[in-house]
Amino acid sequence: MLEANLSAGLGAKQTYPDSGPGPKTLKFGTSDLGYFGEAGYDEIFNLSELRRQTNFWAGTDNSPNPAWIKMFVSGKVIYFPTQPLAISVNWNQLYAAGLIYGTDNTGVVPGSPAVNQLVYVTKNEYSFKVRCFKSQDADPANHGGLEAIGTSAILKAAEWGRVISAIVSPRQTGYTGDNWALYPYNLFILGSSGLGISQNTRQADMTSNLGINNVQVGLTAKAAASYSWLPVLELVAKTDVVYFPIKDPVAVTKGPMLPVVVNDPDYEDSLIAYRLFGGGVQMGRAINTGDVTYADPYYRVDVSAVKMANAAALPLVISSVTYE
Repeated sequence: MLEANLSAGLGAKQTYPDSGPGPKTLKFGTSDLGYFGEAGYDEIFNLSELRRQTNFWAGTDNSPNPAWIKMFVSGKVIYFPTQPLAISVNWNQLYAAGLIYGTDNTGVVPGSPAVNQLVYVTKNEYSFKVRCFKSQDADPANHGGLEAIGTSAILKAAEWGRVISAIVSPRQTGYTGDNWALYPYNLFILGSSGLGISQNTRQADMTSNLGINNVQVGLTAKAAASYSWLPVLELVAKTDVVYFPIKDPVAVTKGPMLPVVVNDPDYEDSLIAYRLFGGGVQMGRAINTGDVTYADPYYRVDVSAVKMANAAALPLVISSVTYE
């Protein structure tokens, strides 16, 4: 639970000191739907950093150094870029990388093969789940085709509809909720296709998913690499993070996909992220857990401490590690 402080003065706004990078005071709205402002890529991620930590290399780079919009949605702090990070991407590629649902399972509509959908990334002391927006509350969704968000009660009530309707100018036709007129609506025409990838699958055709843009929700083919990646980074509350020491030489974990931050005294930016799960290229030198070897040439790691989110997923199996 994120606690709020009330700033002093007439018309004071609530401040959330544990709300993650970027502004800490709500400019508009509430913790149910609210806008903090923007965080820079130096505070969150640039595209290169996010690709390395998620091991997602599909598509064409579109916004290498994005600004990130920071909002409250249903009590959770989320960040998303003002422009798609990559274009020429499809739902199947994101699913295979674990980047659709942000859940510790294979998702409500698993792809083939089924892949765990809980991927974390870490920057400085903060960890985030990576996922896509929800375009409907139901999944699979009953959706017929291109439909205006403002004229559909179902679309207006979903995560994407609530967010985009509140921040774009002019107000969407048919929308009656908060509208803070913060961004021109054409900023969110997502890529050459005009549609970004959401979580939702179409109920009538499980090979299609619902695509999102500034005013509409349409349909995209899951296998067609012609859509846009607009990721959501959902902040992991600090209350879900525990610290425990490890001995040098190092220990790592084998088990569920969890974010691990490794302190490397040889680097000024000493927090290096690991995704320790069954497969994929990770940050760091070769690490052998007995089942999988993780290797990446970017860093030499001399570990002195580990920080892990969602420790409730323990117990972990800790094994010795040899560094080259």
